[in-house]
Amino acid sequence: MTHPESKSVTSPISHRQFLLGATLSSLIAIVYAKALGFAESVVVARILGGREFGLLTLVLSITSLVVALSTLGIPSALTKFLSGEASASQTAARKTLAVSLRVVILSTFVASVCSIAVTVSVLGSYYQAPEAAPLILTGIVVAGISSPILLFANALQGLKQVTRLNVLTMIAGTAGLVLAVLLSLAWGVQGAVIAFLVVAALPGILSIRFVRSSIRSLPNIDGRGMIAPRALLNYGLPTVVSGLIVLSATYLLNSWLAVGIGLSDLGDFAVASSLAAAIGFIPAAIGVPLVPVLSSLSVDDPQRGRAVVPRVMRVITFVSVSLGVLMISFAPEILAATYGPEYSAAALPLVVLTLASTLAATTGVVGSHIAGAGRMWLGLGVNVVWSTTIVVAGFQLIPRYGAIGAGVSMLVGYGVLAMAILALGARRLGLNYTGMGGPAIWSSFALTLAVLASTQSSNYRLPAAIIIVIAVICTALILLRPDERALVRDAIALASRNRRTQ
Repeated sequence: MTHPESKSVTSPISHRQFLLGATLSSLIAIVYAKALGFAESVVVARILGGREFGLLTLVLSITSLVVALSTLGIPSALTKFLSGEASASQTAARKTLAVSLRVVILSTFVASVCSIAVTVSVLGSYYQAPEAAPLILTGIVVAGISSPILLFANALQGLKQVTRLNVLTMIAGTAGLVLAVLLSLAWGVQGAVIAFLVVAALPGILSIRFVRSSIRSLPNIDGRGMIAPRALLNYGLPTVVSGLIVLSATYLLNSWLAVGIGLSDLGDFAVASSLAAAIGFIPAAIGVPLVPVLSSLSVDDPQRGRAVVPRVMRVITFVSVSLGVLMISFAPEILAATYGPEYSAAALPLVVLTLASTLAATTGVVGSHIAGAGRMWLGLGVNVVWSTTIVVAGFQLIPRYGAIGAGVSMLVGYGVLAMAILALGARRLGLNYTGMGGPAIWSSFALTLAVLASTQSSNYRLPAAIIIVIAVICTALILLRPDERALVRDAIALASRNRRTQ
């Protein structure tokens, strides 16, 4: 039987059904996987303690750089081309995947060797923790082994098997939680490093057989849509440079906290970052199918692709701001219920980082449009602006204010990023943000009220927080346009129909 998602998504109806169906499955998978990942973070943080969790955060920020150097942005290029130019030919898809694997294996070897040399000669003596260097070396080795495997999850997404990828992600998340707890209990930080990196590769491992079968189901047309290595790198290199810039900026913030303030402060910042990342659940769910849809539309119907963006932005704004208000209003209670009282100092950084995550969630749709249209050099320029802003701000604020200063740096960076990416979308991509004025004003008002409520004394904060959260959710429902309510009804109907046919 043909998998539902293997059908072409070229008509407006099929695009709508694909986006709705894949978003629903992505939402379920992401909420499930993120919930497990969050539980993994909570349990590991409680097992290790503040200082050791900060050390884990530092090591993972370094290994993220190694993975970015190893993959050269090829995973995102694979998603782009398998869902667009190479989607009509079995031969083209197979050769595109093979070329991608060869490039990543070679780049992984070079990146791993260079990273080990830098760790031995420089990083080993830089951090005031003798256990840092062995942990970093462990992370580099595991990251090097797993980097080529990451391609298969992106390939499955590009082949429009989004629901299947989401199921595999859920399975990987379940296994990852068990693995992280067992290895952290057995080997401490070293076990946690291995677990987190292996878990990141599990969806790719599970995707291999489905990628092969999906490629075999494509038409056997020789030569149509074949992607040359140069095209992969032309798409991937600006992506990896963008990623390296972002990861380097994040690493610098973590490193300044670890060396100048202490690993415990870095642990608080990591905890706040993990909680604030929950704001991105809905945008991430929509983004998984949105990139293939926009990639296909960029070839078949660019005008329709541009029209999708503001509509999705409105929905994401209402959802992410509502979640952000909830997070800000009950920050101390959420921290106490999850990571425990040891991390109570993370409450204020959590408020600041939640504001940053809300901005990122809303404007991230424009980023998906940039990726779908293949305009990756534009994305590189935006990331340079973001990274430069947070590095400059962090250099000034972290020595004085620690984790709070790092959070403010992120907020300033995402504020500048929002302005830059919205202007870029309007001037260079022809986007029209019709209908976003009302949600923008509502968002500013709602978030301001939540921040003001969070500064009140305990006698007034909780009642005010409850009132504000209820008011924000009710007004969000009122502000939804009729077509957006219809979109929700379509999503519910599609979910019910999928359940009946399973």
